[in-house]
Amino acid sequence: MKVKNKAEVVIVGGGVSGCALAYYLAKTGVDVALIEREFLTRGATGCCPGGIRQQFGIERPELIKLVMGSVKIFKTLSEELKSDLEYTQKGYLFPIFTEEELVGYEENLRGQRSLGLDVRFLHPDDVKEHEPLLDVDGLGIIGANFCQEDGTGNPFKVTHAFAKVAKKFGASFYKYTVVEAIKEKKGKITSVKTSRGEIKTNIVVNAAGGNSRDIAKMLGVQLPNLPISEEEIISEPLKPIINTVTYARNLSPSLPGIFVHQTKSGEIIGSAKARLAKDTSSTLSFLNNTASRLIRYYPALKHVNALRTWTGVQDWTPDLLPILGPTDDVESFIQFNGLSGVGFMLAPQCAKLLAEIIVTGKPSTLSDVVESLNLRRFKGTEPLTYEKWASRPKARSPTLM
Repeated sequence: MKVKNKAEVVIVGGGVSGCALAYYLAKTGVDVALIEREFLTRGATGCCPGGIRQQFGIERPELIKLVMGSVKIFKTLSEELKSDLEYTQKGYLFPIFTEEELVGYEENLRGQRSLGLDVRFLHPDDVKEHEPLLDVDGLGIIGANFCQEDGTGNPFKVTHAFAKVAKKFGASFYKYTVVEAIKEKKGKITSVKTSRGEIKTNIVVNAAGGNSRDIAKMLGVQLPNLPISEEEIISEPLKPIINTVTYARNLSPSLPGIFVHQTKSGEIIGSAKARLAKDTSSTLSFLNNTASRLIRYYPALKHVNALRTWTGVQDWTPDLLPILGPTDDVESFIQFNGLSGVGFMLAPQCAKLLAEIIVTGKPSTLSDVVESLNLRRFKGTEPLTYEKWASRPKARSPTLM
């Protein structure tokens, strides 16, 4: 199938970000064409474990504000899109193991509350009440930060629901279609050349995730982003046994971190592991390592069967914050990338704000946040490399969580 001849906006990338933006644009009557080189959710969205948390370190208030906006959207999104998105507000539990760590989490709690987030500290007995199977005593957990309004959703269902309704509003989707070139004249985009034909357009949104740097190069724009693979594990379905999302940071080789929650249909999704490569293969080492972590935190999982692991390519920036908005050199080239492992939870709010920028010229809210996340903040910065990533200081402070 050939692509259409003309569109007001062309979105490159069929993950949750691109599909959400297609929905919000098409809903306002904008003629949208979305180009995806493989299938929807193939990249970072496909490796996302589905977490939606507002508890970020206070050194990154932008993320707190953006995800708070997304949570408001998620609360009614199933009804809006007329689809069960498996959205929950089961809460995120951040275990605390040391007095030093406690100081950082107390700082986080104060900062998060100042932004209007309902976060509270749990004593060990309270943690046990929330998660009876978590080995609180054996792990030496001295408390936890908890926000009941955090939760989970199904990234696949959310993405396809956005796409389905966007199509009803007139958006065109082209899967298995490769962007070969973006043409411009005197700093203005004129068309997008694809493997299925050329689309005349004046606005292109780069929501290509792990391929966003390559897309930007087509217009001579340098992104600092680095594609990194992340692998996840999922179990056989079980009766409900895990109540929250448990998220513990890596403190040391002897106490590795964990991310774990149970889906609506009963599967347990386990810790992610990043690999410094653009590689989507599954690995036996990840399976063994993650299984041991899960059992250490939740000993009752010892006899649970793993069904599979899967891997997707994420898109990280040097400051772990997304890149949003117009590009100075080519203003109609909009960036929606660098989502640094938290794109699913950011997508609804960021897509809505970028749609407003494209349609009206400015966002209706959080304009200061969007402005601070523009690509120009990296002016003069060299792109990330795998060597730089591997040698970066490994921050232990919970304010950077």
